[in-house]
Amino acid sequence: MPAHRPSARAGGEHGGRAPVRLPAGAGPAGAGGAAGTGDGPGAVGRPPGRGSRLYRDTATAGAVPRPDGLFCYNDPSALGAMRAVLEAGLRVPDDIAIIGCGNLSYADFLRVPLSSVDQGAEAIGRRVAELATSLAGTKNAAPPPHVDLVPPRLVARASTIRFPKG
Repeated sequence: MPAHRPSARAGGEHGGRAPVRLPAGAGPAGAGGAAGTGDGPGAVGRPPGRGSRLYRDTATAGAVPRPDGLFCYNDPSALGAMRAVLEAGLRVPDDIAIIGCGNLSYADFLRVPLSSVDQGAEAIGRRVAELATSLAGTKNAAPPPHVDLVPPRLVARASTIRFPKG
């Protein structure tokens, strides 16, 4: 059985919590789990505040064992996790690496630039506009369904880049 790192907690849709485990070395910088705000359905797109479960769970990350990384479901939750880690006196990425999703335009200008998964929102929007334009004014039946994939892209920044010690 492969070794496992400690897990982080992922917020459920209605505030439930479930541990998430990844094998050692899996994910960005050997991430230990996933993280969401855990503040319920209205929390999407909002960084977790000091009262959120994600903030409290991350701020107690000084307890041993702790995960060596957090994979957050969006960049705002990653920013809250980063704040909690830094306020707990830990270092990003040396103690805990953090990565988000969405590739915020200002992620490179943060105290610790945030690594993120760019989901290609601009390319997706462009493709949707092309499809909508091609359908506008036609009296024909809708074309058969098909899949257009826009591959995500990892944008590695300082929040996950570790250098060998020594």
